[in-house]
Amino acid sequence: MTSRLAPVLDELRRAAPDLQRRGIVHAGVFGSVARGDERPDSDIDIVIEYDVERIGDILDLVTVADAIGGMVRRRLPGSRVDVADACMLRPPVRAAVQRDAVYAF
Repeated sequence: MTSRLAPVLDELRRAAPDLQRRGIVHAGVFGSVARGDERPDSDIDIVIEYDVERIGDILDLVTVADAIGGMVRRRLPGSRVDVADACMLRPPVRAAVQRDAVYAF
């Protein structure tokens, strides 16, 4: 199976100016896709960090996360995409994300 890491990072980098304008500070891939041990049925896990002053409320955050998921699904049709807020991850999960993450920006 061809890794989906490079296409996802390409999409995130392409969208970086818009995402940064909307308050996203960092975006990257974690989990099996980042580690290189993905299977055909693996989802694509994306982690984002954002500026709380620029993301007005939870609706803004959900809107941006949905846009990221949609952008990746258009590039890789049929892929399941999960977008995680780095601030909301439990400490053990956050440690694994920090260990595995490959950031686009």
